[in-house]
Amino acid sequence: MTKDYETMELLLDKEHEADDVGIIGNLFKSCMQLLKLSLLKDRETYFNKTSINSLKNSMATLLCWGDELGVPRGDLDDALQYSEETRDLTLAVLISLGEFLSHGKEPAPIR
Repeated sequence: MTKDYETMELLLDKEHEADDVGIIGNLFKSCMQLLKLSLLKDRETYFNKTSINSLKNSMATLLCWGDELGVPRGDLDDALQYSEETRDLTLAVLISLGEFLSHGKEPAPIR
């Protein structure tokens, strides 16, 4: 989980080449792009060094999770097609993360 930012950027760009993925894969890729933008856009204005490091660690954690489960390739979408409850929970988490990253809204509790 100690991948440097440049490595994460290369992996993220490479993963965006695959287009035949389901909704989980697409949401994951969108969240990763939003995290990347959060790190690049006015980061000195909005974040202190501790927050930037925390954001980088969160991005690395999400990237490792996604890579391990093949999320950007659609593997998790395929694996969860018969597990509605787990698929819905995964979607809820990714949607909440995306809303928070794009609008700065506190995510709604996941039930």
